[in-house]
Amino acid sequence: MLFQTVSEITKIFSKPMERPCVSGMRTLAEICGYSRNDKLLIVNADDFGLCSSTNRAVIELIDEGIVSSVSMFASADGTDEGLDMLGQRGGTAGVHLALTSEWENHILAPVLPADEVPSLLNGSGQFYSEIKQLYLVADKDEIEAECRAQIERLRESGLQIDHLDTHMGAMQLRPDLIDIYLKLAAEYELPVRMGSENLARLMGLPVEQLRQARQRRFIFPDNLAYIPMSFTSEKETRFQAYEFAVRNMPAGITEIYFHPSYNGEDFRVLQHEYSKRKDISYESIRLWDCEFLASGRLNRILEEENIKLLSYNELRQAHQALLEVKD
Repeated sequence: MLFQTVSEITKIFSKPMERPCVSGMRTLAEICGYSRNDKLLIVNADDFGLCSSTNRAVIELIDEGIVSSVSMFASADGTDEGLDMLGQRGGTAGVHLALTSEWENHILAPVLPADEVPSLLNGSGQFYSEIKQLYLVADKDEIEAECRAQIERLRESGLQIDHLDTHMGAMQLRPDLIDIYLKLAAEYELPVRMGSENLARLMGLPVEQLRQARQRRFIFPDNLAYIPMSFTSEKETRFQAYEFAVRNMPAGITEIYFHPSYNGEDFRVLQHEYSKRKDISYESIRLWDCEFLASGRLNRILEEENIKLLSYNELRQAHQALLEVKD
């Protein structure tokens, strides 16, 4: 486990690094038009498109100015509805690249035909529920093809894509898949979700790969306030972890992500596979996340700590400034 107590969360944060841009070496915050001393937070809603109950919760949090970024499934039950909701608002979203599905009824499906990505599917023709199962058998070419197909499906819908991230961290937890992840980011000229150097070190990932990516002008936040869903089964402890992470984040750009949902019938029938095997209700965490964000607790902290909300779309625009740099 990355940390066992709330007070240990600060171990995952790193000091922002400078990057080359048209005006010299600057922090990412400065490239985005802010001071290097500003604290900037992306509040992301993960798993948008999961189902209608999730979509409604996320959209209301966006409308209330609480959520500043969303990560969208390309092939879930609620994807089409979510696209309509965003389209009505002129909203942007990240592609939540999915290669696993942790629900018993496997509501996530590949965009490509099954015979084009056989190594990504189990004996029932569904995505594996665990990353470790995927890693044992997956073909890297099929992974890249499926991820590209998911990006293209959302692009073809007319959605403006503002970043890439990945469901359950599947593309962020193995060096060779990080290479594919960054290759797609470069191809589509998009920011990506990545953690800090300290977070990578704690997770046993190659820190140098991260440093090189920043120097090669890939765009991702300085820090990721990562609170695993398995961190605690106590609601108030989880809320305290969110609050502590935000109050203690360093200057620069940090992302924190949540999984908000309402408790509609379509949500209740999802049957999260992990809830039966672990001493924690993953369904409850999604409802708690919605409660926490809607309660105003996060907004009060942002005001008290003088933290500014940022969107991934602003990072996407900053990416263009880095691309203009001449080697």
